[in-house]
Amino acid sequence: MQEDNRIKVALRLDKTKLKEIDQVVKQENLGSRNAFIDEAIEFYMGYLLGSKNKYFPSAISNVIDGALKITEDRISRLLFKNTVELAMALNVIAYNFDIDDETLKKLRQQCVKEVKSTIGRINFEEIRKFQRNVEQ
Repeated sequence: MQEDNRIKVALRLDKTKLKEIDQVVKQENLGSRNAFIDEAIEFYMGYLLGSKNKYFPSAISNVIDGALKITEDRISRLLFKNTVELAMALNVIAYNFDIDDETLKKLRQQCVKEVKSTIGRINFEEIRKFQRNVEQ
């Protein structure tokens, strides 16, 4: 027989709480009130102590992983749609304008510089102003 390291302690509970515990014990097939209290204490200790418990952090981790997966899927779909639209626009532009390689190279350099300096926040009005200044 294994040595039991558990100590018997007295515990006072409200009758309503005790009934609720009994319902959960039965519903979750925990076996006993003692098993319920052990689980509850372990869970609450994990809550108080952070990631040192196996229950609480895994619950949070699962929720965060699920939310990140949903967000990742949404962003991926939006990027795909955006890339399709961009490909269409580029094809229309390439079809209608004959731009030499040197001009295209300079334009790419200018665009990389602009996107870096604005952290990707560019707008049509600013580009139009820039193009009008280039024409003059």
